[in-house]
Amino acid sequence: MTGLDPDVAALLDTMRASGAPPLWTLPVAEARRQLSAATAQMAPEAPEVGSRDLRIPGDGTDVAVRVYRGADAKGPMLLLIHGGGWALGGVETHDAIARAVSAGADATVVSVEYRLAPEHPFPAGFNDCVAALSWCDAQRRPGQPLVVMGDSAGANLTAALTLHARDNGGPRIDAQVLVYPCVDLTDTPPYASRAAYGGGDYFLGQQDIGWLRGMYLTDAAETENTFASPMLAESLAGLPQALVVTAGYDPLCDEGLAYHRRLQEAGVASISHHYAGTIHGFLSFAGALSSGRDALARIIAWLPTIRSR
Repeated sequence: MTGLDPDVAALLDTMRASGAPPLWTLPVAEARRQLSAATAQMAPEAPEVGSRDLRIPGDGTDVAVRVYRGADAKGPMLLLIHGGGWALGGVETHDAIARAVSAGADATVVSVEYRLAPEHPFPAGFNDCVAALSWCDAQRRPGQPLVVMGDSAGANLTAALTLHARDNGGPRIDAQVLVYPCVDLTDTPPYASRAAYGGGDYFLGQQDIGWLRGMYLTDAAETENTFASPMLAESLAGLPQALVVTAGYDPLCDEGLAYHRRLQEAGVASISHHYAGTIHGFLSFAGALSSGRDALARIIAWLPTIRSR
């Protein structure tokens, strides 16, 4: 096993020295505050990009979105779904990533402020993302590729959206970007990385995952819903081409790699970028981690290659 990248090891040492309690021990409001503070401190460089905040029709409620760049962009229409365990994060925590992608790929980026658990458990946030995807499809130019991108819980929602769109008459998504995805919420997922790196020493621990899952899902039976656990889908055939990013010291590593392999086995073009020496969340920490900067650059370079299907 490759060792930790030096900048990752230094970051983890700083986190341990801070004495900050694990996320799962905190009130959700405080966990939200701490995650927002961490991402603000370590976010990637945010280019100047025009943006506007809107509210769009949703499933019985309006959904807030932030649109970057707008109709003049020559690149894809990209729906960005933030991570944070379905309970943390938001448009602000992912503002720098959205700006970097919009500027770098000349893309119209729509970042969705979906409803969070525990106030709004599954499927509220998922339904907001369905509404945002439909809105993006209606707004894009003829021939403009439609891409969905998410990290962690956002990648879970991204994968679920591709299944929903395939099985419910669209919209036709041209590509998906899954960054350290969580795709299996069952009680005993068979992934060695959960045991190897879930002890809490590498930023995200198994107790954090269980705490977040417990807020998102209110019934154990919901873990079997493929829109909560996309890995359980009977078939991944017909899904859009994918770029899957994983981190070696992430409890979610093995399921991300397994999902990439399942996509390939189903005939879906899927590219894997595996960063062996880094941790969960490294894209959001691209201001401090070279792995995050490299992954962001690879995503940005890939997006202009996408064509409308």
